[in-house]
Formats: sequence, structure tokens, C-alpha cells
Amino acid sequence: MVPDPPVSIDLTGGGSGLWPAFTLSGVTGTHAAALNLTYVLSAKVPEWRYTGPGDAEVFEATEGEWQIANDLSRFSGFGTWPWTVTTWAADNDGAGTPALTRALAEPVAIDLGSESSAVAATLATNLSGSNNDLAFTAVLSGRLGNDVTVSYVSPGTNNASLGVVVSGRDITVKVATNGSAAITSTAAQVKTALEASGAASALVTVANKASNDGSGVVTALTATALSGGAGGLPLPPAALTL
Repeated sequence: MVPDPPVSIDLTGGGSGLWPAFTLSGVTGTHAAALNLTYVLSAKVPEWRYTGPGDAEVFEATEGEWQIANDLSRFSGFGTWPWTVTTWAADNDGAGTPALTRALAEPVAIDLGSESSAVAATLATNLSGSNNDLAFTAVLSGRLGNDVTVSYVSPGTNNASLGVVVSGRDITVKVATNGSAAITSTAAQVKTALEASGAASALVTVANKASNDGSGVVTALTATALSGGAGGLPLPPAALTL
């Protein structure tokens, strides 16, 4: 199953690894305004490097050695990741005592290319008989809809009632039967039952398939996934260590 994006990401407290961004403060003198800024992770290599507006940078010059600069190195420091610096030495008219505080990153631009427009997943049944097929369209955006399945199940018992059960993204229609255990639910009745189910309606919308009026009795349908869903926002990882 494709994971849903998390509702929130906790950036409080301590942590290790990459910081999404940090704010530099404590620089005084000539270059204070140019260096006391928010910095985000840069694509520059080979060193770990964070950049702020203009030419302001904080980077790892060599392992364990950090530099703060705009046009020239203003401070050199030694410490360990993530940004625990034991000493800062002022270079080239740098002044003050720099301090690095973790902060939220600025929004990151993501190029989705041809996937930038979400396409809803769909399913059109092709049951034996006539006027008994339905068309399903995912409510979930883009590729998430490909995880939705629909099945029609006969209980194999006499005089069963029509019902809908939803588990996760799996929709099961338990069709009605007569006194001989034969299926009696029409496509129109199945559509009405699905639309009356809040859980099912949160996953799909339902319509008569083209050239079908819903009057025909449905047949059993094994669990079948909607397909063709594409695009939407990229999915974040299930967990982040910050």
C-alpha cells in the first residue's frame, strides 16, 4: 500500500543528521547583516555546505573544521556534526561569537515533470449479463487511488441482506440473496449502498458504466484494484530522523 503523507513532522528537541535549516546569530561588526541569516542545505559539493541569501555560507572546510564566510572566511571553528562547535576564531575582520540554531527550512521547489497534474484512478466492471456494470473513480489523489480495491461477495446463504464493509482501502460489497442463495442485488442497489457508506464514499465515487442503466443483477467480483492513478504531490518517507 502506498503510504499517506504524514499529518505533521516534529522538528522540536535535539537530533542528529542533516538539519533542514539553521539560523546564524551573534556575528557583530562590518559583516553582521550579511552573515546573521537563515541558511539552507546547498547542492554544492564536495563539502557539507549551507547557503544563505547572497554569498553567505557555512561549510565544512575539512572534517571537523567549519568556516563561516561571505566573500572571505570570517570565522573558523572546530567541532562535530551537527554544528556543535567548541571554538570559533575570527578571520578577516570577523567579529562576535557565532551561534547556530536549528530552524525550519524554506520551501523546497520540486519538479514533478509530467506527473505534476494528478490523474484519478478508475475501475469499470465488466460483469456477465447486461445493465449491471458500474464505474468507480478514486477520491484519493493521484497514485494513492491505485490502492483502492472493490469486490462483490456472495455469502452463499439464503435471504442475505446487501451491505458494504470497508477495511483500509478495500471495499467489499456483500450482495443480497434470495431464498435459494442466488444473488438479487442490482447495480443500482449496489451503487446506492456504496453511496450510503461514509467509508466507501471517502474512497470512491460511483456511476453507471456507459450504456448501463443499473437495472441488471450483479455477479460476484473478486477484489480488483483501481488503476491509472498518477501524479499528485510526491510522497514523503514514512519516518524522518532529525
